[in-house]
Amino acid sequence: MRKEMNMSIFSGFGSAAKAQFSGIIRAREARVERDVHAFLASLDDATLAKGGFNRSSLKKGGTFTGF
Repeated sequence: MRKEMNMSIFSGFGSAAKAQFSGIIRAREARVERDVHAFLASLDDATLAKGGFNRSSLKKGGTFTGF
């Protein structure tokens, strides 16, 4: 019988490596979210409105969910 192959990208990593990798991804996501919010905050209100945003939601720190 043939053995099933595990096609997960994490199949060769231990649980500690998985946790570290997940931490790196979370940190990068947080950094990108801060950068996007900083850029959006630099735009004028008319440009924000064209993109479907408003300044009050940016001040609250709302999440940006897509491009």
